[in-house]
Amino acid sequence: MDTKEKIIKVSSKIFAKLGFSGVRIDALVKEIGINKATFYYHFKSKKEIFEVIVTENVQKLQNEIDKKLSACKTPEEKIKGFIDVMFERERLDVLLIIREIIDGGDNLSDEIILLMSSIKDRLYKILREGKQQGNFINDDATFIMYLILGVSDFFIISDPFAQKFNNIQKEHFPIDERKFIEKFKNTVINAIFAVFENNNTTLAQKEITCKF
Repeated sequence: MDTKEKIIKVSSKIFAKLGFSGVRIDALVKEIGINKATFYYHFKSKKEIFEVIVTENVQKLQNEIDKKLSACKTPEEKIKGFIDVMFERERLDVLLIIREIIDGGDNLSDEIILLMSSIKDRLYKILREGKQQGNFINDDATFIMYLILGVSDFFIISDPFAQKFNNIQKEHFPIDERKFIEKFKNTVINAIFAVFENNNTTLAQKEITCKF
């Protein structure tokens, strides 16, 4: 790993934990193990490295979604694949974005915000495809995106507490993560898929998987 890669890797963790406003260059370079001159050789400012980190974060998510969806043939499979990817994100990656959302996105350029919106664009294409095929009722990408992110983000960032809670209360509130995600996928599917008139069953009750 070269110096620039090391700066990005360590800085990513610190920004995720402290947020943009909580990071100080002096403390940052000390944690990385370099001096300020070396830092400023690679990055002009704290804002620049932050934007680089967020950009890489979003691009990584884009690539993971595209890879997952490439193995899915139908809109039904793609919805489940999209949800799987959102639940498979690293906790620090989610925290990085959540902290910036809490700050109102003040530290992000319009270009990066547009890049982030490409994730919703991918969801919209899936919903539009399903509606055109006559299976989807709801193609409101904003509503579905909030539904997916609201649950997956909280699920991911609360994991340490959830594990502790599960250990203490497992007799009364057992948590099976895989079953939880599968139930959530069915909840989303039931919100967007039409009911088959011939047998009155929803697509959520069918086996839909992406095979690799």
